[in-house]
Amino acid sequence: MFYDLPRKIEIEIFFGCGFAFGHHLTSRQIKRTCIGLLNQQTTA
Repeated sequence: MFYDLPRKIEIEIFFGCGFAFGHHLTSRQIKRTCIGLLNQQTTA
């Protein structure tokens, strides 16, 4: 897995959301925020 500095935030969002999803700690609003952040990262 490549890990370069510009993608650090994107990776942290990905793992942060993945952890939350995996442990069922997210509400619908938090999930929507995570998806929004990931979409923002990929389209930027």
